[in-house]
Amino acid sequence: MSQRLDRLLLATAMLASAAYGVAEESPAILLVGTVGVLCSWLAIRSRGGRALPFQATVALTLAAVGYAMIRLVGEGFKVSVFSEFVLALLIVKLTDRRTARDNAQVLLLSVFLVVGAILTSNRLLLGLLILVFVPVFAATVVRHQIEAAREKAWALGRIDPPARAPNERLDFRRLVWVCTLACLAISVSVFVIMPRGVGMQAFGSWGNTSLGAVTSFTDEVQLGRGGLISQSSTPVLDLQVRNPSGEILGSASEIFYLRGAVLDHYENGAWRRSRDKQSTFISDQGVFLYADGTSYKVGPESRTDVELRVTIRNTPRGEAHLFSVWRPVEFETLSPINLKHDMADGTMLRIGQPGKYEYIVRCLRVQPTDSRSSSRRTRVSFPSQPIRELAERLIREIDSPIDPDPGSRDASDNSRAVRVFLNYLARNFSYSLETRTAPPDEDPTEWFLFGEERRGHCEYFASALAALCRSIGIDARVITGYVATEWNAPTGHYIVRESNAHAWVEVETAPGFWKRVDPTPVGDLDSIHRPSTSVLARLRRLLDTAEYAWINSVVGFNRRSRSRVVESTIDDAMTSWTQELGERVRSGGAGLAMRAIGAGMVAFALSMGLGLLSVWLWRGPWRGLGARIQRWLLTIRLRLAARTDRQAHDLLRADLLRVYDKLGRPLPPWRPLRAHTAALGDDGSLARDDLSVLNETVRAIYRARFGAKPLDRAEVISMRSALRATAARALRRRQSSGGAP
Repeated sequence: MSQRLDRLLLATAMLASAAYGVAEESPAILLVGTVGVLCSWLAIRSRGGRALPFQATVALTLAAVGYAMIRLVGEGFKVSVFSEFVLALLIVKLTDRRTARDNAQVLLLSVFLVVGAILTSNRLLLGLLILVFVPVFAATVVRHQIEAAREKAWALGRIDPPARAPNERLDFRRLVWVCTLACLAISVSVFVIMPRGVGMQAFGSWGNTSLGAVTSFTDEVQLGRGGLISQSSTPVLDLQVRNPSGEILGSASEIFYLRGAVLDHYENGAWRRSRDKQSTFISDQGVFLYADGTSYKVGPESRTDVELRVTIRNTPRGEAHLFSVWRPVEFETLSPINLKHDMADGTMLRIGQPGKYEYIVRCLRVQPTDSRSSSRRTRVSFPSQPIRELAERLIREIDSPIDPDPGSRDASDNSRAVRVFLNYLARNFSYSLETRTAPPDEDPTEWFLFGEERRGHCEYFASALAALCRSIGIDARVITGYVATEWNAPTGHYIVRESNAHAWVEVETAPGFWKRVDPTPVGDLDSIHRPSTSVLARLRRLLDTAEYAWINSVVGFNRRSRSRVVESTIDDAMTSWTQELGERVRSGGAGLAMRAIGAGMVAFALSMGLGLLSVWLWRGPWRGLGARIQRWLLTIRLRLAARTDRQAHDLLRADLLRVYDKLGRPLPPWRPLRAHTAALGDDGSLARDDLSVLNETVRAIYRARFGAKPLDRAEVISMRSALRATAARALRRRQSSGGAP
């Protein structure tokens, strides 16, 4: 194996391992994979190209299989398990022999690893790595085929020891780029023409890839645990906000609260969703979310305030919360969905496979008051006597005291009471991302409100406000989700990161009217969630802009985008054809199926018969016709083309084939020129002078074609003249002998 092929194999394997490491967003996999590939390659080079001992290779292979089996039992057959097993095999294979078959196996493992990376992630960096991988892989395959063919021909004695032909480097580069551009053209064509989502469900969890890590969102608030809140900058979702006219909304100073989970049940220091919640199960692509009991009914005539276009980069498997502002009234997605929608609190849960997910939700940012809901309201409370006493004391100590009894208190006083609680929390408590663990025998909310430390993160502030409100009969619920604060002006969208996870409160300040209230101090909220202005942060936002363009234009190329590229008439024709075919199958039943099977068998028999007849004709009376046609076409091409030095050996070869034909001994496609000429000399078909002319011509062709020694024009003219004389003598000899060779 040449050094060129050896280095190309190394580059292909390292790019494949790097692509998978980037797809997994794992520095450990990236480092282990690339370093492991490089070390295996260096180990073989240090041994002069000799493989590791057989026992060592077997031990490494068994270790890889054992690791894969452990992962398979623990996690099931996942893309990550398969890809890591392939990566281990690739590292082991690079320590093995370096025959043509071994090189082909390295190439195949590299392709499998890249496919695993594509099934894992759709990030921009991965796309750039694949763009580099494709031409390197094409160059490796072409070089592998060239060297394998040379070695085989040399082993069979058809050519001299392998040597580089003239202009080989230029021809090699041209072939590599032609193959690369052809692959890209085919890929782009299929990408544009194929409908979106075809076969996604058939692949299960392998059918939809993510764009990042799993979100940091949580659908419950578990208080009392200490530690530091993570401030990961990993993007979670992309948000674009539009008004009813389609204009993009947003600015660096405007914040959007994206609701995820609504938590209205408190027990043992944890806020959770009530178990008696009733959800409507919807399975459709575009649906209206009806809000029963309010003063409006959503439908085609409804009016919404904002439209959110959301791309969640990686939804978890099973039930996954979708995010919107209050209140969602219309939902749209470009693929079928299983959606659970709670009409009371507006929560939406998607049931499906993990991966990237896009949807559009239209919302009302201010909900109308529903006076009819007062008869259905249930009085709420909070199971803490100290918190209730604190709440009553706070609303009695103000200038205009508020009645703590919800039965006799005016509904307009609820908003005043909420403001009192907010002021109390802002004056007496501080925000901190790091908290101590609450005592095991004390309720975490009470510990926050009455303890000595009096500091905590957003979940403590939200729990404290909800507890104070509920203690005096004001219904309140804790909301978990994200705050969209990082505005990207070039793309007109918000980037929401894991660090933007947040908790706040919704309070029913009037019957049927829920108001968002954020108890987190405004200054702390701004300092934590506002994007940094450092040079590094600006560079990261620049990369995020490119990433969003990649997601929006390539990864998010959906049916809308496709309809702008592909004519709708083609789609309509394909749709009508498939619908008509399906209707015929349903109406025809078993009889139509049997007739179709019979017609298919007849067509198969006819095709087989025609194929066998063609083979018989080709190997029988018409044998050699293809070779003659090929020589005629070659002669015509050479006569029309410029007579350059590079084409000289082709001219000589055409004349030599003509001599073989006139001798009655055409060249079989499988036999080299040297072996065929030697066979003519062994059976006495040629005179010594004629045999010498043929041998000299064969040597000249081999020198020009495989020895990088161009032919002199005068030499070519002399050889062609001698070949024509030999052909004439051979023809006269055949005619005088009655046509026998």
